[in-house]
Amino acid sequence: MNEFPLLKISEKDSFAAFTFKVRYPKLLNDLISQVESTPYLQNQLSELKENLLTFEVIELTHEEPQLWRAFYDQYKGKPLIQVPFLYAEIYLFSVINSFYQAVELPIDPFGFTKELKKDHNKTLSLIQLSNEFLAKKYSLEDLVQISLTGNTADLSQLSEVKSSELIIILNDRYNLISDIRRAEEIHIILDNSGQELLSDILLSLKIIEDEDKPVTIHFKASPIFVSDALENDLWILLNSLSIQKLTQKVQDHIKMKKLKLRKSEFWSSPNWFKYCPKELEIFQKKNCTIVKGDANYRRLFNDRKYPINLSTKSAANYIDGSTYAIRTLKSEHLVGYEGVIPSDPKWLINGQYGLIQQI
Repeated sequence: MNEFPLLKISEKDSFAAFTFKVRYPKLLNDLISQVESTPYLQNQLSELKENLLTFEVIELTHEEPQLWRAFYDQYKGKPLIQVPFLYAEIYLFSVINSFYQAVELPIDPFGFTKELKKDHNKTLSLIQLSNEFLAKKYSLEDLVQISLTGNTADLSQLSEVKSSELIIILNDRYNLISDIRRAEEIHIILDNSGQELLSDILLSLKIIEDEDKPVTIHFKASPIFVSDALENDLWILLNSLSIQKLTQKVQDHIKMKKLKLRKSEFWSSPNWFKYCPKELEIFQKKNCTIVKGDANYRRLFNDRKYPINLSTKSAANYIDGSTYAIRTLKSEHLVGYEGVIPSDPKWLINGQYGLIQQI
C-alpha cells in the first residue's frame, strides 16, 4: 500500500497545510500567553511559532529513544514542511514538551486547557451523566454511542461541535457489542481527556460489570495533541466531579485487576500502529480493541491518501483481532466507506460527522 502517498503539510489547500498555518500557530500563541513569567519559554515558543514550517528536526532526548531512531535517521536536519503530516505533528509536540522540561515546569504544558472548573456547565453535564450511569440508566449500546459523542470534545480544534449535532455516517456498534461479548479482554486506546475520557471510563465499567470482561485502557505517557489523555488526567477528572461512588468503583476495579491502566511512550512516538510492541497486547485474536479518535485512526492506516472506499482489511492487513474505530472526522483520512458522500465540502474535517467502524 506504499504506492499511496503520505499526507503532507506542503500540499496546498490541504487540512495538513491549514493545521500548520492556522491551528498550531494559535496553539503556540495560547501557550505563550500562559508563560509570561518565564522568558525562556516565551522566547522558545515564539521562535518556534515564527519558524514553524522551516523549523529543522534536531534530535531530542526521549524516555525510549529506540522508538524515535527510524524517524531521526530519515528526517534529522529536514524542515518540518518536508516531514509527513502526522510525524511532523508528533515531533512538534515533543519539541514543546522539551521546552517545558528544560525549565522543570509541570510536565503537561496543556494542563490549563483541561481544567473542568473553567466550564461550570460542562462539569454539571458530566456529573449528570455519571449519576445517570450509576443509576443504571444506560445500556452497553447507549455507552458505545456516548463514547462516540464524547469524541466531539477535542481541545485541539478551533471550534467545538455539539454532540447533538453529530451525524453518524457508519455505525457498526452492534458488531462491536457482539465482539466485546466474545473477546477475552477489551483494550481501549484512548484519545481525549475530560468528557471523552469519562465516556470511555463509563463504557469500561459497563463492560466489566455486565459482561464480566477485563478492560485495559491505554494512556499516552507524554502530552500530545493538546487534550490527549494522560493517566493523571483520570484522577484529575474524578476529583473534579467529586462523585465518591464513581471514584470508588474505578479504584475497586483497578484493585481487582478488572480495570487496568497502562501508559506507553509508543503512543506519543512517530510510529504506525502496525509496529505496536507485542507487550501492549493490541490487535490480538483473543481480544477486542477499540481505537478512539482521529490521530489514532490515522496511525492505523499509516496516514496515507487512500481512496475512501478502499477496504479496511487491505489498508490494515496486520490486524488479527477484532478492532473497531470510534471517531469523529477531523482530518482528510477515511477508508472503508462506501456510503453516500455528504454535500458538505468540509465533511471530512469539521468534526460534524462520526463513525463506529469495524476494521
